[in-house]
Amino acid sequence: MERLYLKNDLINGTVLKIFALICMTVDHIGLFLLNNNSYCRAIGRLAFPLFAYFIAEGCFYTKNRKKYLLKIAIFGIITQIIFIVFYRPLYFNVLITFTFSILIIYYYDSIKNENGVNFNVLFIFLLVFIFFLSEILPRVFYRTKYQFAFDYGFIGLCFPLFLYAVSDKKVKTVVFFLGLILLSVKHMGLQWFCLIDGVIILFYNGKRGKYSLKYLFYFYFPLHFLGIFLIKMIL
Repeated sequence: MERLYLKNDLINGTVLKIFALICMTVDHIGLFLLNNNSYCRAIGRLAFPLFAYFIAEGCFYTKNRKKYLLKIAIFGIITQIIFIVFYRPLYFNVLITFTFSILIIYYYDSIKNENGVNFNVLFIFLLVFIFFLSEILPRVFYRTKYQFAFDYGFIGLCFPLFLYAVSDKKVKTVVFFLGLILLSVKHMGLQWFCLIDGVIILFYNGKRGKYSLKYLFYFYFPLHFLGIFLIKMIL
């Protein structure tokens, strides 16, 4: 994989994923165990954009798209079951968001490579549908018992798509930074800390790393929520 701007042999994909996991864990500890501690939540703002970046890369480099989608979906569903038991049932966790993001990417590829279709019209239709699903419908059901929401909403769903759609690494870095700004503008407050990721990604050497640890990342997501919720019950 082509390098970005700054040469180094240390910050590979595995290192960045572990860093994102740590930030995510600190965020959730602050949210559920420390009364929404602002310092922990600020650190947590760095996690989602990095995961979104690697979802885009995963869609590009995977040799088995169905298997990749299925793994994200299964662990998303497991996590959602934990949410249903301990938290807000229809607040979709980030793996559910990424499951939809992957489906969006696959659909994007299908219309881009399909002959005889108007790509621009279908792409605009896709964005309108995503906006309706992630921003309009949650507001329609807000005052009912069927409240639901996608983690990070419309921007969160589209973030991996826009990163995936750009092949040039330097342009992708610019798109990544613009995505950080959009997230910050939409969510405001502590979300502005995610702009730090715009600097961190410059040090990414574009390599997977000697140890991929991919199943650690998949299993860790539901298990860390389960551990946090159980600790919260005990406390």
